[in-house]
Amino acid sequence: LIASWLKDYTKEEIAHKALANRLPLVPYYKLDEVVNSPQLKARGFFVDIEHPVAGRFQYPSAPYRFSETPWGIDRPAPQLGEHNEEIYCQRLRYTKEELVKLRQTGII
Repeated sequence: LIASWLKDYTKEEIAHKALANRLPLVPYYKLDEVVNSPQLKARGFFVDIEHPVAGRFQYPSAPYRFSETPWGIDRPAPQLGEHNEEIYCQRLRYTKEELVKLRQTGII
């Protein structure tokens, strides 16, 4: 019964009907629908960031906007192993020699 009713409406129409009836339902969007969303474009949700290896990409920004605490991004996604020394040596207190052994043995 539900499937036959659903096929007559778009995702947005179903979501609006659910909202009007106080039902907790949201549409499922595919990746291309999210990236090309007029609402997210109007909000400036995606920001261009230059990655040292991958090049220029659009990254999602903050899901919220506060006037007193603006959101910002200061670096692209890390490269594989980029923060190993910081994590293993500074935070986990491994020595640099131990870090080298972890690399050589294929553990990291």
